[in-house]
Amino acid sequence: MKLAFHGHRSAIAAGHTLDPRMNARSVVRRAPPIPDYLAKHYWWAYVHPLAVQFWDRVPLVNLILYGNYSRLRDQALEALGADLSGRTLQMTCCYGNFTPKLAEGVARSGGRLDVIDVLPIQLEALERKLPQGAPVRTAAMDATRLELPNQSYDKVLIFLACPSHAGGAARGEARRDDPTRRFCQARPLASLPVFLASVS
Repeated sequence: MKLAFHGHRSAIAAGHTLDPRMNARSVVRRAPPIPDYLAKHYWWAYVHPLAVQFWDRVPLVNLILYGNYSRLRDQALEALGADLSGRTLQMTCCYGNFTPKLAEGVARSGGRLDVIDVLPIQLEALERKLPQGAPVRTAAMDATRLELPNQSYDKVLIFLACPSHAGGAARGEARRDDPTRRFCQARPLASLPVFLASVS
């Protein structure tokens, strides 16, 4: 599988090292199959083009989160720390402006941010929100079956994504090769206006 990356120096072929000669615009993204839970239960929120266009708006996401979107976003960014000079992996895209804000911090620190999602349409939506030259790359990949070289990232995060059954698998994948890796997951708790940004 070849993985297309946005705006940075190179692209990744899964399971191989970074190749700086590869141009992001020339690489064809071949997406993995859409998981059943997304196709059957969440097509209306994440899969259909009109759904992405409708839901990916900060005021709407804020409404869904009882007016707490900015607070949860800022808590998650704070939990990651101010120094983002290393290699950071965001597992799955998310609606709103979390990733552009994270990318700003990564740029200030001289780091690199890779974002993976099983849905190319989500990656394309993210790419439209990023400024030209942002140190961000995107790849079509299943977060529960990472196809990246071991020891690739210093920090891994999930923000407002992954149902519980997929989230556990994604967390396991994130720490498969390094149990001590810094991992941050921010999510709403049940249907209550209580939020958790955990770092472990």
